[in-house]
Amino acid sequence: MKRPMFYRWDRETDEIYPVSDFLDGWSEDRDQARVDRTEIIVPDAWLDTATADPIWISTVFLCLNHAFSADGPPLVFETMIFGAPEDHPLYDYTARYATAAEARRGHAEAVTLVGEAIRATVLKGEHP
Repeated sequence: MKRPMFYRWDRETDEIYPVSDFLDGWSEDRDQARVDRTEIIVPDAWLDTATADPIWISTVFLCLNHAFSADGPPLVFETMIFGAPEDHPLYDYTARYATAAEARRGHAEAVTLVGEAIRATVLKGEHP
């Protein structure tokens, strides 16, 4: 049996269920797709500039299944980190999840990763 490609997230119950069309799962209100978003103001010591942009951790419902194999649950939630320096391991951080609960935990873990990276760099007096 072919796995459904598109899903809708019921925010009230946290359930996801398959839909036949992308537009059936997509919400015009992007806040409806947001699980969580965190902005971290970066200390100047972490970046070699006094005008560092904040780092954003964003977790969203994707609507499109990003598990591109037939095994396992659909991966329809995603956490990404934006704003890390290009040479830092967190620069292209992405994690995907099957449930909203996993996505919330993953978001908190990503926030912790960023905080630890900033603290470790500032305490050592190094730049990433």
